[in-house]
Amino acid sequence: MKERPALNRILTSAFLALTIFMAIGPRPLRGQSQAPKEKDLVWPPPPEKARIRWVESIFFAEDFMGESGAQRLLRKLTGQGRRRLFVYPNDVTTDDRGRIFVSDTGGGRVVVLDTQRRKIDIWTGRNPRLVGPTGLAYARKVRRLFVSDSYGKRVLGFDDQGKVQLVISQKLDRPGGLAVDEQRERLYVVDVQGHHVDVFDLKGSWIRTIGERGDAPGQFNFPNYIALDRDGFLYVSDMGNFRVQVLTPDGQVVNAFGQPGRRPGDLMRPKGVAVDSEYHIYVVDAMFNNIQIFDVFGRVYLAVGEPGTGPGQFLLPAGLHIDDKDRVYVVDQRNMRLQILQYLASGEKAPAPSRVATPGG
Repeated sequence: MKERPALNRILTSAFLALTIFMAIGPRPLRGQSQAPKEKDLVWPPPPEKARIRWVESIFFAEDFMGESGAQRLLRKLTGQGRRRLFVYPNDVTTDDRGRIFVSDTGGGRVVVLDTQRRKIDIWTGRNPRLVGPTGLAYARKVRRLFVSDSYGKRVLGFDDQGKVQLVISQKLDRPGGLAVDEQRERLYVVDVQGHHVDVFDLKGSWIRTIGERGDAPGQFNFPNYIALDRDGFLYVSDMGNFRVQVLTPDGQVVNAFGQPGRRPGDLMRPKGVAVDSEYHIYVVDAMFNNIQIFDVFGRVYLAVGEPGTGPGQFLLPAGLHIDDKDRVYVVDQRNMRLQILQYLASGEKAPAPSRVATPGG
């Protein structure tokens, strides 16, 4: 009778030790909470040659920072859930120091993911404070993150420490997508309700306006996102006209592609747009919940994604960004996460807009 309590203590200690040992295990790498087979998710699927590879999803802080088995066990024992990073994310961009910036319109903030330090920062601004952050663009030359504050009808410029150093408000009705031309030192601001694109220098001085409301070439109807290629050509997601317009750095039309419909190459609700190192044009469609990849002539190469909540699936995708290493960042709004893909460069470049002989085609 006296031996049973001692035996129970031994068995309990052994069970706890085994539980801790199993929980600690090898520390998972960032973004590896999904099954290994998901790492093999590519487009197009085999036996075709893969062009796009799924890398990871970032939903919780633990997805990004990593979590040891001991930390996970402690969190569960204390009843703490994983920490969500986003409320209603909108756009994404990167800098040259390994940081990923995500505008969180629902949270009134910019979430900064530092991949080198595995650290998360939150920028909200002060005097003024962000109200409804949407578009993002980073200017390396002046070390500044530009953020569209759509509800505040302004663009804020943050320094590398997250302090507001610049406010641009002139001529803006509802600023949306942003793009920076480092070579020409220009900031392009899409005015969604103004139906045009405003051009500023990097100090915030207005230069010109591109476009007006309409459906003719060079006109816009509720444009939302914008991107640049390495030559400074502009790609504007012209949502109300169901198309993307390609413009020279000074705003002259090179081409437009897209039309309403449900066939490959059609665009029903175009949003984020970006260009990889081989001039392929990526366009998010929030209606189809996918990304279509085009060339400057509007020829569609590939569709990536489908509706859903799993890896490579989307619910209301929005902002899109491609960095110097051809990593593709996609804001997955309704899933409240950021998905990262990788373009597998092949050396087969698409036609560059700068080499298109006849503008306006």
